[in-house]
Amino acid sequence: MIKSFVLDCSVTMAWWFKDEQCAYSRSVLNHLNNAIAMVPCLWSIEVTNTIINGEKRKRADPKNTFAFFDLLETLNITYSTFIPSRPELIRTSRAYNLTSYDSLYLMLAMHERIPLATKDKGLMRASEIAGVELLQ
Repeated sequence: MIKSFVLDCSVTMAWWFKDEQCAYSRSVLNHLNNAIAMVPCLWSIEVTNTIINGEKRKRADPKNTFAFFDLLETLNITYSTFIPSRPELIRTSRAYNLTSYDSLYLMLAMHERIPLATKDKGLMRASEIAGVELLQ
């Protein structure tokens, strides 16, 4: 069993937005019972921003937001101290046609040599090209 993996925002948000929930996101959540998810420092900001935008679009009830953050705090999620240089981030973004945010998740998985959990199609393609294992 894989003991650690990189968790991206797309999977995290599938736990929050009912219309994004799927077998894969539930599987990743269950995987956290026996594994540690590693996230880059921007993960918390990205999750918060996505939730705020979801509230504005009436995709989620703001009354439940802090309960979701409380849930996240109970999970085996750890923040990585890995911060690539700007040139590395730019080269990776260009090479794989990714946003700088998504590049950071890919680079973290490459740096740690651990699988990546994502629902993002572009990041999945980039992982395949880069030889990064996707968490199944």
